[in-house]
Amino acid sequence: VRDRRRCHLCMVLAVARVFVALAAFQGKHSARLSSHLRGRAAMSTKAAPYGSWESPITAAFITDAGVGLGSPSVGPLSGDLFWLERRPKEGGRSVLCRRAPDDPAASERGAVDVTPAGSNVRTRVHEYGGKSHVLAKELGPDGSAAEYVVYANFVDQRLYKLTLGAEAEPLALTPKSVYEEDARYRFADFIVDEARGRLICVREDHTKPEPANVVNAIVSVALDGSGEMHVLASGSDFYAAPRLSPDGTKLAFVSWEHPNMPWDETRLSVMDVSSGSGGGETTVVAGAQGGSSVLQPAWSPVTGELFFVSDHENGFWNLFCVRGAAQLALGPAWAAAAYNVA
Repeated sequence: VRDRRRCHLCMVLAVARVFVALAAFQGKHSARLSSHLRGRAAMSTKAAPYGSWESPITAAFITDAGVGLGSPSVGPLSGDLFWLERRPKEGGRSVLCRRAPDDPAASERGAVDVTPAGSNVRTRVHEYGGKSHVLAKELGPDGSAAEYVVYANFVDQRLYKLTLGAEAEPLALTPKSVYEEDARYRFADFIVDEARGRLICVREDHTKPEPANVVNAIVSVALDGSGEMHVLASGSDFYAAPRLSPDGTKLAFVSWEHPNMPWDETRLSVMDVSSGSGGGETTVVAGAQGGSSVLQPAWSPVTGELFFVSDHENGFWNLFCVRGAAQLALGPAWAAAAYNVA
């Protein structure tokens, strides 16, 4: 029943997205479409069997017309708005952009490119992709603060660090001096551990490329370009959502096993990362009994408590909080009785 409800919800949302996209397309590109159709109508016509004629509205015409926007984030130092743009006319590559409507180089969307030409901010972890960049701040050699972005480049699946506002080229964090083969490792779901000068993320190891031999783990990657990596958590088939506590001493993450999907059965664990470069003691705080989906961990910046959503009580995703050894259900009673939250 739970799966049927989720499938029905997914279908409804998919249909709604199609109608919204068509409405937006019609409003934005109606003049262009009319001109396009008039041009086609002026061409000579020919008879064709029913259902086999060539449509003037081609897939290329529709996909070239729209730029996909996603992954909005706010610069931790500047407060500027950043987002990813998926550009069909540039081979479908994803570009990190910054809102700068007053910049002479701003696009029609009021933004300027951040990542360099030719780069493609996209990861292939779990094949579906995932969070492919993260914005952070650091102190420069002169003591001044600077913003930077770490991103995965689609072509080689390597990590790069780019200081914003600087003229320097991106720094390869996983250079060829560490491993020669492109896409040997894939990286996603980034968070920055400022105190230890490292990136924490999901790593997918394709040293042995057969699907049964691909190894997933939570790892740390040095931010100095040395390529130094340390495995923090391993042993499960899949990992996602590493989240560092506000004081930097604990790491929460989600894991699950094949053939489950993350909406079927997962576990939420918390690891001690207060000392050393590797992972410490790990405790499963939700999903230990199996049969439930635990997702979206997030630490409170105020109380330091860990929040997550889970369907273990009634088959619907609801909000919970870890307090001591207990899981406290949050939200109104009507929400816990009947609805998913996200």
